[in-house]
Amino acid sequence: MKQSTKPTESTSELKRRNVVGRYTVVAAIILVAALFLGSSPTAGSDDGNLTTRGIVWAAVSLVGVLALFWAMYIGYRRADERQQSMQLKAASLSFVTVLLGLFVTEMLQATITINVTAAVQILFMGGIVAWVGFTKLFETRDRQ
Repeated sequence: MKQSTKPTESTSELKRRNVVGRYTVVAAIILVAALFLGSSPTAGSDDGNLTTRGIVWAAVSLVGVLALFWAMYIGYRRADERQQSMQLKAASLSFVTVLLGLFVTEMLQATITINVTAAVQILFMGGIVAWVGFTKLFETRDRQ
């Protein structure tokens, strides 16, 4: 009979993934709610003054980002050394990706080609996607 060579995950690893998954889902729901509340803190105001809707949008966005950082922190604290190394690599690569995106945004804004507010929001969401993508890529490569 042939033995399976695929490594099994420990109970602590499964618990860590479940906890981090729950926190990440909560953060994603909050960030999507912020997206639906509006993309501009001055939405609904013609004179550029801050409105109640803008304050609510900013508060919900802040809570969503803090929830996302909390999920990252919990995942890092509960991971072993190998997983922590992968998470730091993924975070550093996504940071560099966002920095390069901000550089390109500034260059395009200098030529009056794009709206900086929309570009920064896209870069923020892209940074989150890059972080998750790099993490999954490193985990998949490590399992093989």
